Amino acid sequence: MEVKIVTMTPEWASSILASQNNQNRSVRPNAVKKIAAAILSGDWKVTHQGIAIGANGQLLDGQHRLNAIVAAGTPVDIFLTTNCDPSSFDVLDCGVNRTAADALCLSGASLAAKSAAGLKYYLLYKRDSDRVWTNIDLPPHTEILKTYIEKRALVDHAASIAQQAYQGDRIINQSAMVTFQLLAIDQGWHFAGENFCALLGNPVMQPQYSPVLAYHKLLKNSTSVDRRYLQQRSLASMIKCFNYWVQDLPLRVFKQPQISPMPQVIKAFPNQTTKA
Repeated sequence: MEVKIVTMTPEWASSILASQNNQNRSVRPNAVKKIAAAILSGDWKVTHQGIAIGANGQLLDGQHRLNAIVAAGTPVDIFLTTNCDPSSFDVLDCGVNRTAADALCLSGASLAAKSAAGLKYYLLYKRDSDRVWTNIDLPPHTEILKTYIEKRALVDHAASIAQQAYQGDRIINQSAMVTFQLLAIDQGWHFAGENFCALLGNPVMQPQYSPVLAYHKLLKNSTSVDRRYLQQRSLASMIKCFNYWVQDLPLRVFKQPQISPMPQVIKAFPNQTTKA
């Protein structure tokens, strides 16, 4: 085998795909879009994963990377391995893909899984709050990791609060709660958002017709909960409940809000940021 770093142009990638790609599985469009997005955002990096060409001239590995280079219309540096044993094709891509949670764990996140999921939906909310989050491009792992590094202290604390709320009452969606806390902080509700999440996990001493009690009652009655797009619905419900709670608005019966578009967290005024 011969291994070297090359500058793969869209034209070269297109040529390989057209003439040397007769053995591969079907292309997954979302995988191509995710890699192309990384290329266009400048997040592409040279790694051990590259392009493999067999001794018979056929492409063995890397068709999604090649398609992404074509889609992005941008040349990138990449490892090219040629003269590979064609029989190695049978064992390529049999491993487990690294997840965003894996990347956060390597960066020191103690609650990596819920933090990664919370950040994924935080980024989706910022980008696609007017849509249902199905059959759309998910944020790439690099973007999730970058956002975690930028907001590390906030995300770690939000994940800890979500875990405590879940331990208080195991009906809380933890990753949606992480997302909610980040959105609340963006709107100026740092301590109020945290206090609200604590109450969701343990709704004690709440007045009659408290929106927290109304939402909690809905969660307890699982047959009343619409579980389609559950993560998005959970986040939308937390935002609605918080907006009622922070304004001291009564609510007898909680109904799940629409998710397209998503509700917005109301913006805090200076004298409203620390509601207990």
